[in-house]
Amino acid sequence: MAEIKLTLIVARSIDQELEAYKRHENQAYREKLAVAYLSKADMEKLGVKSGGTVKVSSPQGSTIVRAVEDPDLEEGLIVMLKGYWASRLTSPNPSREGLLVDRGIEVTVESIEGEVQPPSFPKP
Repeated sequence: MAEIKLTLIVARSIDQELEAYKRHENQAYREKLAVAYLSKADMEKLGVKSGGTVKVSSPQGSTIVRAVEDPDLEEGLIVMLKGYWASRLTSPNPSREGLLVDRGIEVTVESIEGEVQPPSFPKP
């Protein structure tokens, strides 16, 4: 399978702002978070169609999500929404300024066969 290096940007959507005031048991909402947005050019390099599965890996970890083409996204960037899947790729340690480091992270993206990785949380 094809593999490329991209720069990860973790973002928050308007839907996430609205959902913050609702219960998070909504499966459709959770499925929106298990997505990586890529440019048409990067989708072609990977040989993956919109809705296909990709593995995204960083020095912190990896996750499996659906790839969705974003016609407005620049080549070389990958955007994921804040949530379980994106957090598997970012450091839990803040920057010196006390901010989360969730932009400008180099990741490896590869097209794979399979299903989106379901969330799993440690039991208290």
